[in-house]
Amino acid sequence: MKNLKKINILILCLFALAGMTSCEYDNFDAPESMLTGNVVFEGEPISVRSAGVELELWQRGFELFQKIPVHVAADGSFSAKLFDGEYQMTQLNNNGPWINNPDTLHVTVRGNTVVDFEVTPYFIIPNASFSLSGTEVTATFEAQRAFQNANIELIGLYMGTTYHTDRVRNEAAFEITAANLAQPEGQFVVRGQIPAGLRSRSQIHVRVGVKNVGTEELVYSLPFLLQLN
Repeated sequence: MKNLKKINILILCLFALAGMTSCEYDNFDAPESMLTGNVVFEGEPISVRSAGVELELWQRGFELFQKIPVHVAADGSFSAKLFDGEYQMTQLNNNGPWINNPDTLHVTVRGNTVVDFEVTPYFIIPNASFSLSGTEVTATFEAQRAFQNANIELIGLYMGTTYHTDRVRNEAAFEITAANLAQPEGQFVVRGQIPAGLRSRSQIHVRVGVKNVGTEELVYSLPFLLQLN
């Protein structure tokens, strides 16, 4: 009987401990401050493949020291919900259509905080225009070197049904390799037929991209909503 009482007391203690632990977790504050900004070159946002490029945030002074991934949207913007504090923002190595830079940006988060992260892309696309003739889309744009040793591997026109259209997610892609380009940079024109599956739609998203030799990610123009009907 004494052993049974001891067991019952032990079980009650375990339940009490579990309840205290549960209360501690329930009372744990969630991060409430929002860090937002853009990946920029000379103050201008760099458009990329949505969720294909990320930055890293690190916060020292805690027992668990690990990165906080910050994904970059198609228009070059990013956001993260954080606790107030001091952070270090860095590039993810070999990720993004820009040169690797080990420099760290110190970020102080106090409430909602806005900060831009400067990069040096291989190319920029300062302007792009799209026109429609029948079922053919014509993209005219300029690709400028932002890094002296950059070399175009290919340029492309991409069509899709969502804002996140790019080289990975698309319904049609029309690419021209460097061997078929008349110049290493400058103004280019890419044309492509709208695929049959998209022609009944009232609108589609289109954008152009430029890929540097040896780099996985492309730099893009902003997605453009092209009216069809």
